[in-house]
Amino acid sequence: MPIKRLCSDPDDGKLIQVCAGCGAEHTISLNRAGQKSKTGPFALHDGDTLIVQIDAAPARTATFASGASTSVAAISAAQLADAFRAQLPGTRICEDAGGLLIESRTSGETSRVEILGG
Repeated sequence: MPIKRLCSDPDDGKLIQVCAGCGAEHTISLNRAGQKSKTGPFALHDGDTLIVQIDAAPARTATFASGASTSVAAISAAQLADAFRAQLPGTRICEDAGGLLIESRTSGETSRVEILGG
């Protein structure tokens, strides 16, 4: 996977690479924990949840509500990020090449993102 760009800032360093499998650009944070989903669209149902633990904080549950402006059966990663962002404080949530990227806002050895269920 060719590296396209590298930002070596100690607190917000990241690597941008072009994926050999799909050809999309992916972001990989350096010194910051993160989890990324598969590429969407995502088949969700009203009330589906995601349970996430960030760093040493208690686990939080984000719930997808069908009041969103899109079909529940085919929500995009960007729409899912918007829906979950406010429900998961302490995280950076964004779309990354069609997948949902969840990262801790902290960097260093104590930075953790753990998906516990949903």
